[in-house]
Amino acid sequence: MSYNVTLAREAARELERLDKAIQAQAIRKMAQLRENPELGKPLGNVMKTKRSIHIGKYRIIYSVLGTTIVIARIAHRKGAYE
Repeated sequence: MSYNVTLAREAARELERLDKAIQAQAIRKMAQLRENPELGKPLGNVMKTKRSIHIGKYRIIYSVLGTTIVIARIAHRKGAYE
């Protein structure tokens, strides 16, 4: 089953600001999520409904809502979980 991937406004802005090489890696990871939404690690505490995928020093924070994956953040690990 293939899922739809949607970027929140903040995630879209963050993706545009990334270095081109990191952008390409993020796009590849998001494509992988379409086939395997449980690829990322589940988060805890306040973010318990979200998951995280690592791209070097960056994180993709996302939620799975039915057949849609909502990318909330694409940020450096220092500020990704705020």
